[in-house]
Amino acid sequence: MFVEEKYFIGYQYVDADLKMKNRAILCILQDMAGLHGILAGESIKTSPTTWLLSAYRVVVKKRPEYGDRVTVRTWSREIKNFSACREFEMLNSEGEVVVTAISEWAHINRVNNTLEKCTPELADAYCHEPNYSNFDGVLRVKRLKTPENVDAEIEFTVGRSWIDANRHMNNVYYLDLAEMVIPDESRADDFSIFYRREIKFGESVDCRFSRVEDGGFVSVVGKDGTLHAQIMLYK
Repeated sequence: MFVEEKYFIGYQYVDADLKMKNRAILCILQDMAGLHGILAGESIKTSPTTWLLSAYRVVVKKRPEYGDRVTVRTWSREIKNFSACREFEMLNSEGEVVVTAISEWAHINRVNNTLEKCTPELADAYCHEPNYSNFDGVLRVKRLKTPENVDAEIEFTVGRSWIDANRHMNNVYYLDLAEMVIPDESRADDFSIFYRREIKFGESVDCRFSRVEDGGFVSVVGKDGTLHAQIMLYK
């Protein structure tokens, strides 16, 4: 099953150059995954189970601009026990694929906040497309290793406006944290994010930037040393 929606790239989606922001891309991808869940009978409004994002790899081939109209598609590649692989693609008005993304998810029970095995019946409701991929058939995002060097660091306390329906910081805001600590304003067109542990309202974290050979790396670390996220911004 391919789930498809059209979007108008409005003012809230773009930066000062009228180019679509990375966090705006993630907002749309998040909505598309939710829409697929609704169609499969697993809406967060009615279902005790849901999927939590654990990793993203996003590649922007041609950045949409203000006023563009794009078509966004998503599909399930695989669901196995507690985990899932999902892909996305964004097409411009000429039908050209301008953004691709692959993601990993964990299936949880929202009532007790524990992992819950996805039943065969629910998995089938997502109608997988195992043979269609923009990532050479790979089912997992390449793992990241946190560098030892730290070249810049800021502290940030999570406010109420960043908390989502799962009662922790929404996944799109991790990119905002990364952009706060990156020394320059360069925008990555290819990036990976690993979500290691949730951040709750009022928690303070250290955002650490490291220069690496392939680009820039940001670690989000709790005051007790807990690694909350790894973000790789490729050159």
